[in-house]
Amino acid sequence: MNYPEQVKSMLWADIFEMSKSPWRFAKTPGTDFSRKRKLNFENLLRFLISMESGTTGHELLKYFDYDIDAPSNSAFYQQRQKLLPGTFPYLSRRFNSRYPFALYKGKYNLVAADGSEFNIARNPDDPDTFHPPSGKSTKGFNMLHTIALYDILSKRYLDCVVQPGRKRMNSALFVTLLTDIPTRATRFS
Repeated sequence: MNYPEQVKSMLWADIFEMSKSPWRFAKTPGTDFSRKRKLNFENLLRFLISMESGTTGHELLKYFDYDIDAPSNSAFYQQRQKLLPGTFPYLSRRFNSRYPFALYKGKYNLVAADGSEFNIARNPDDPDTFHPPSGKSTKGFNMLHTIALYDILSKRYLDCVVQPGRKRMNSALFVTLLTDIPTRATRFS
């Protein structure tokens, strides 16, 4: 097995371990992910990670090997709604913990942060993301802001936070991300 296959198998193993107790990552523990479905907790996480740029329907068909009984778009959206927001950050931290970080001079992590903005569907009724008409836009637009933490020596992302475009806090959020990494790593323990 080559290195990329080893890394992928480790990720799938982490998802499998999480699937043994899906109630820890469900909005309604004991109810969500309790019934037997094709798009169960494990398949949902694997599908979300392996999605590409096709439509949801096409991606579902591809994931389920073009089986005519593949879950519908609606089934996917319903299952996705059951996940707690911290599910993927937990998976990311669990997976990253398997691979030690390279340290600068044997004791320092070199971390970079980058903020990016993304336009989303226009919705003037959302005051947190809507930017009113200006010289740049005659109708106004909605935007999200992300901040990603990246470990420079290990060449991997540590965290990413998505914020409403009008409520972004670069400096304060950066400090929170750096100081909160150990806390969030154990949130579902």
